[in-house]
Amino acid sequence: MSLSFYRLAAAALVCVICSGCYVSRYYTDDIPNPTDAPDYEDQFHSHFLGGLINAPNDQVDIGEICPNGVRYINTKMSFVNGLVTALTFNIYAPTHSRVWCNE
Repeated sequence: MSLSFYRLAAAALVCVICSGCYVSRYYTDDIPNPTDAPDYEDQFHSHFLGGLINAPNDQVDIGEICPNGVRYINTKMSFVNGLVTALTFNIYAPTHSRVWCNE
């Protein structure tokens, strides 16, 4: 195999190692990490082109889910979501979304 193949493989490996998962949290009370089960959960909330475009049929109506208001929202890209994103070359980029409501 040629030297350019090894350089390309090394560059791809560095890109995979340097990429990571992320978490976005939004909370409205003093308890940043609720321990109860979420009121809404979607393990593959659909996005396209690296998250730039939301799927039109995958919109979440928070007002319908939480009529008394939102207590905590957690959106993350898990390892499985990242693997799916990598396998689709960033065309499809799912996230794991969870919502807790005020009682």
